[in-house]
Amino acid sequence: MKGLFVILVALVLAPLAAADEPSAPSDAEKAQRDKWQRVYLEIAQSLEMRSGETKLTLHDKPLLFYTNPVRATDQHGTIFLWTDQGRPAVFGSVWSALNRTDTSLRNITHEWHSLVEEPDVQAVRGGQTDWTSGEPGIAWLALADSPAPASSRAARLAQMRTLARSLAASITAEEESELRLMTQPLYRYPEKSAGATDGAIFVYSLATDPELILLVEATEPAEK
Repeated sequence: MKGLFVILVALVLAPLAAADEPSAPSDAEKAQRDKWQRVYLEIAQSLEMRSGETKLTLHDKPLLFYTNPVRATDQHGTIFLWTDQGRPAVFGSVWSALNRTDTSLRNITHEWHSLVEEPDVQAVRGGQTDWTSGEPGIAWLALADSPAPASSRAARLAQMRTLARSLAASITAEEESELRLMTQPLYRYPEKSAGATDGAIFVYSLATDPELILLVEATEPAEK
């Protein structure tokens, strides 16, 4: 099968996490996280995401619930994805942290990143616009030396993982920290996606907190 892998790296505006792996949550902590996951999901479901005139579809399951238990503000959140006929269109996070002046309260923050080349992506809630992208969210880069996409779906996943592992990512805050690739993609394109043979979203993280996302997509070459 002829084709070409193309790749995108996009920053996720998420809070920094600690480099150490978090410990397993207690039953009480798990119950609290389950409660907050429901809150985050309700917020995501209350939004209508649009790309131009196209209404985007909220993926049926959140992609990831991440935590940052070692930070003083106990940050945690959920990653959501909106798609257009199976292709990623908006990658978003709803997260919260303890209020620094009253730790009985949590402050909730929303963060969105467009994954389309059009500049007019927006989130609407209750008839009011919550967010607009204002510019294209991605710029695809062709990988000239990448192999042609394999004929089977399983083999293409192996190819995409190899491409993701060939990249290194780090983040600089108080000091430089290397990001860890989550080898299991957060999202895999369905078998019949408009305009793509296959594709996946990988993330690089500190602990379980995503800091960088990577899109790998296989497309048919343009006709000459």
